Amino acid sequence: MQPTATPSRRPGWFNGTRGRYDGSLGGDRRLSGITFDLNHPSSQATWSTSRTF
Repeated sequence: MQPTATPSRRPGWFNGTRGRYDGSLGGDRRLSGITFDLNHPSSQATWSTSRTF
């Protein structure tokens, strides 16, 4: 069984908005997750890496 990680980042941008990125390491050794605007949580997108870790 592969260990999993659940990283979370909360960057800020120059225009004052803030976002959150949550992700995990899957069994395929790729990171994937979701990101959203903290001021508008319904504005979200999924993301994934093509690189393995």
